[in-house]
Amino acid sequence: RPGRIVVNRAAVADDYIAQAVLSQELAHYVLGHAGGRCRDRQHECEVEARIASVELLMTGWGLEYADAVRLQYAYLKSVVLAAQRGEVTGIADPGEPCRELEEFAARFRTPGTCE
Repeated sequence: RPGRIVVNRAAVADDYIAQAVLSQELAHYVLGHAGGRCRDRQHECEVEARIASVELLMTGWGLEYADAVRLQYAYLKSVVLAAQRGEVTGIADPGEPCRELEEFAARFRTPGTCE
């Protein structure tokens, strides 16, 4: 149906990376980031979606608040480490994942480091 996204929760229930990625992509949709609306503010949109993904992890997958924050932080940290190893493609600025991690950590008042 138009305007609805159906996700087979069982298909991604045990795949934490899929949960982290899917919740962020769903957050982009919920926040109205489609159709080039983030072209001039890509970084801000990514951070907004990452923050909103925590709520989606809590409501969609039933995670506790702390677990949802930890999951997104761990995923972001893995992206930062992959970028540092030169394994991430498709980003204009290699420092972008680190900035996202730092802003996410600051928003949730958790220590965040790119090292």
